[in-house]
Amino acid sequence: MNRRTVLKHIGLGSVFGISGCLQSSPGRENAAGNYSLSVVSSDNVASEHQVNISPKLTEPGVTEEHPARVTIETTNRGKSRYFSSMRTGLHFHPEYGGDRSDDPRGLVLREANGDYTREGGRWQFEPHDGGGGGAGLAGVVIEAGETVSNEYLVLDDSTVSGYYASGKYRFEAPVVIRPDAEKGEPSGIVAEFMWGFSLKVEK
Repeated sequence: MNRRTVLKHIGLGSVFGISGCLQSSPGRENAAGNYSLSVVSSDNVASEHQVNISPKLTEPGVTEEHPARVTIETTNRGKSRYFSSMRTGLHFHPEYGGDRSDDPRGLVLREANGDYTREGGRWQFEPHDGGGGGAGLAGVVIEAGETVSNEYLVLDDSTVSGYYASGKYRFEAPVVIRPDAEKGEPSGIVAEFMWGFSLKVEK
């Protein structure tokens, strides 16, 4: 089985708006200490889609030296196909609204491109609002039997009070699969569905 890792940087200049920070709360003033994360649930993909998607924590802890990291692996069990506008079969990106946890707010997934540093002594990020449907995001062909991985930093959401507040957080994003056209742009849709997973934070 072929395996490759996609760790490209997506510029955030195309995002339309930036949400403002909330005022600091007592919990946010005390950001010291370590935090432990775990994957507590992951959606199953219907067998007819011939795709496996699975999350795993490649760095389960948050310390002063590093944030937690989660890797999403997408395996194409069918023939070679084009995963539209999502370089790993799905994409947690501000233009899809999928970079922030849905239920509840509190965590942000940020592509691990090697250039992120702590903000104000905290591993946190100010999420972006809105989105234009991800028209500028390139898709990718995933070959038959190939697994593609994408790694994300798990950061605190600076617009929500508290810092890595204990609890369960769900993320989800759309997956659109198209035929792998030999010439021209792929057309038609083979499969389209939502996929998600949940992380648990403990102090």
